[in-house]
Amino acid sequence: MSSQIPIAIIGCKFGVHLARELQADADSPFRIRAVCDLNAALANTLAEELGVEAVTDYRRILADKSIPAVVLLTSPEGRAKLLHEMITAGKDVMTTKPFEIDAVAARWVLTEARHLGRVVHLNSPSAVISDDLRTILGWEKQYDLGRPAYFYGSVHASYHEMSDGSWYDDHLKCPAPPIFRLGIYLINDIQTLWGVNRSVRLLETRLRTGRPTADNAILSLKMENGAVGAIAASFCVNDGDPYRNSLQLSYERGTIYRSMGPQRTASHAHSDLQLVQSSKGGRHVAASLQIRSDAHKYDWSAFAESIERRESPSFEYVDRIVRGIETVDKIAKAEQSLLVT
Repeated sequence: MSSQIPIAIIGCKFGVHLARELQADADSPFRIRAVCDLNAALANTLAEELGVEAVTDYRRILADKSIPAVVLLTSPEGRAKLLHEMITAGKDVMTTKPFEIDAVAARWVLTEARHLGRVVHLNSPSAVISDDLRTILGWEKQYDLGRPAYFYGSVHASYHEMSDGSWYDDHLKCPAPPIFRLGIYLINDIQTLWGVNRSVRLLETRLRTGRPTADNAILSLKMENGAVGAIAASFCVNDGDPYRNSLQLSYERGTIYRSMGPQRTASHAHSDLQLVQSSKGGRHVAASLQIRSDAHKYDWSAFAESIERRESPSFEYVDRIVRGIETVDKIAKAEQSLLVT
């Protein structure tokens, strides 16, 4: 693009990381003009670091015609309503997972974005399917893998959080937190690859964090295509390899592995893919590829290109976003049954 697009960060707690990412990238298509947070101290500290304006009322940013795009990093509850204010004010929006907890509201606001010609992107699911997921879809056909049978995904980190009265502490606003906050990436990935899930079951525990909600969980899913699978997510594992989003996909005639096992040949900006099939000699590695691709990154280039081309969310993208939220709704209902019993 010929020049950088002015952008504002709304929500500075996590926004600090994205602000630094954008600021450090000499080739970034965006230039941060302002940061906003209800916590004035938080906004002022980040604004001073970046050398930009600090704002505590997001409506000031909505009224500023010189800022055409925003990064929205507030809690998922009620985000559709807030997003609606932004797109009707003429802003294009990059936001984050989890997108919402209300699937109906999510579809409504994304449909409104289409009608208004506004651009809305997430980091997960991303508007442009990542290279690693596209490679997997290609291998399914190229190597005639047959029908999907089962999958296993895992993601973990080591947190020592304490209760702070935020949405993280609320079973209704943050159902099955390890799944909702981390496992959502894998939910979006598997539904991009294998379609809609029919039902879910949940097991969760609280091992060590100071919050009243779970910090350790496993989710099982039954897919409409007949496959089954499980996603394990935890805040309680410190092995030096967090946020890996490992995935095993087993088919009738082969298994694809993404970033699994103790060997690590790449950073988190890469995906290690291997396809294993049977042969006369036994096990055969039919394909192996290391891809500089992160299915869960904030794709600033794609966001900027969509702004330049005025590409509002496609029907396919809306469906992918909403499917993940519908799964979250099933998880929330499953958790409530656990809490009742």
